[in-house]
Amino acid sequence: MRRKRTVVIGGCIAALLLSACGEAATKTNRAPTVEVVAPALVLDWQDLMPEGEEERLNDIYTEFYREFERNMMSKQMSLSDYANRSIDNIEEGSDLDTMPQLGTFNTVPELDSRRVKLPGFVVPLDFQRSGKVKDFLFVPYFGACLHTPPPPPNQIVYVEGEVSLSPDDLWLPYWAVGVMRTRSVENDLGDAAYTLELSSLEPYEG
Repeated sequence: MRRKRTVVIGGCIAALLLSACGEAATKTNRAPTVEVVAPALVLDWQDLMPEGEEERLNDIYTEFYREFERNMMSKQMSLSDYANRSIDNIEEGSDLDTMPQLGTFNTVPELDSRRVKLPGFVVPLDFQRSGKVKDFLFVPYFGACLHTPPPPPNQIVYVEGEVSLSPDDLWLPYWAVGVMRTRSVENDLGDAAYTLELSSLEPYEG
C-alpha cells in the first residue's frame, strides 16, 4: 500500500513539474509588445502643392499685378512713384495699406493623416514670457507672414503643439515632425491650408 501511494505522489509531483515547465516555456516564448512608429515622410514645400498649382498661382499673381497696374494708371501714378511713396502718405485701411494673401487652399489629399517631416521657420502666434510658444505657423522662409505678401495658404502650415523657444531661436530653421491634416485654419497673419499635429520640433540639419 505504501508503495502505491509513493507512486501516486510521485506522479502528482511529476505532473506539477511538467505543468510549471509548460507555463514557463509559454511565458518565455511570448515576444514583448513593441509599438511600431512609421517613419516620417520627408517633404519639401513644393510637395504641399497639388499638380498644376504653380501654374494657377502664376496666373493669380499675373492678374493681381495687372489690376494693380490699372489702379495706378487710373490715379496717374507710376510704379517708381509708388515705390518711392512715403508710407506715411498711405491711408490706413486703403487698398495700398495691405497686401492680400494670394493663392488657393488646394491641398494634396494623399498627405492627410500621414506622419511627415518638413523644414521651415516658426512664426509664433503668441510668444509668452516663459518662452513657451503654443500653436504657431510654420512657413518656408524667414519673415513670411511678418512681411507682406504672405505665402499662399497651401504654403503655410498651422501647427498644433507647444514648444519652448527664445526670441533668438526664431531666426533658426527647424524640422517639424508630426501628423499632417488637410484642414485649413484662418489667421490674421496668414491663412493655412494644412494643419500639423506636432510630435517634435528638431534643429534643421540639411
